[in-house]
Amino acid sequence: MERWGFPGVIGAVDGTHIAIVPPVSEREHDFANRKGFHSKNVQIVCDYDLEILSLNALHGGRTHDAHIWRMSQLHQYMRRSYEEGDQCHWLLGNSGYPLQPWLMTPISNPPPGSPEERYNAHHLQARSF
Repeated sequence: MERWGFPGVIGAVDGTHIAIVPPVSEREHDFANRKGFHSKNVQIVCDYDLEILSLNALHGGRTHDAHIWRMSQLHQYMRRSYEEGDQCHWLLGNSGYPLQPWLMTPISNPPPGSPEERYNAHHLQARSF
C-alpha cells in the first residue's frame, strides 16, 4: 500500500514455465508449451517481500495461466472469502488472468494520460517489483 497505492493487496499471481525432460507417455503433448519446449506451468503467488504464499505445480506447460487459476484451491479460497464478506483483499495478476472481485488485472487500451493508464502503470510496477 505505502509504495504502490494498492490497499488490501496481499500478493501477485503469475505462472512460470519450468523446463522438464519430455515425459514418455500418451500425455506428452500436455507438457509441450507454446514456447517450443516441454515444461510444467507453475502458478506462484508471492507477497511484497517475495515470500511464496501459494504454489501450484500440477499442470503441464500447455495449460494456460487462467485455467490453472480457475482450477486452483487458492481461487476457490479467494472466491469463498469474498462471498463470506471479505471484500478488502486482492491479488494482482497480468492480463492473462480474468478480472474478478478478488483479482485486479490491467485495463486494456487505456487512453493516454487517463486515470486508467496511471492505474496500469502502478499495477505493473507493483506486480513486477
